[in-house]
Amino acid sequence: MDIRSGARGVQGGVRAGASPNKRLLFNEDVGPLPHGCKCTPLGFALLSDDADMLQALLAAKADPNKPVGLPHKYDMTPLHLAAALCRPGAVSQLLAAGADPAAALVRRSSSKPTRPPDGRPSDYGDQEVRGTWRGGAHAR
Repeated sequence: MDIRSGARGVQGGVRAGASPNKRLLFNEDVGPLPHGCKCTPLGFALLSDDADMLQALLAAKADPNKPVGLPHKYDMTPLHLAAALCRPGAVSQLLAAGADPAAALVRRSSSKPTRPPDGRPSDYGDQEVRGTWRGGAHAR
């Protein structure tokens, strides 16, 4: 899925068969996301404050309850992240899409690495992200 083109790229990727739930693996630092970060497309849309991309992902049935995969001591859901970023519009969209408002904020297990040691896609179904674009990245 090419997220460099925003919502249009997401829609094209989904039409071509890409999963809106597959995590993106950043092969270099991108904005606040460090090299090796495994972030979901919903997490990326929220961090980018891209309402159109968020809507396109939710329309494509992105899971609003899947942890976003940020390098944080807690596995935050998209709803946790939207609330933490003070994005009331995103909170409303996520709730309308089925986000669980009672989802617990789960502390990461120390046995689950936040990234593979070599920075390559892991067996968690990640896609490697190649290239960057003003505060963004894309998965191929």
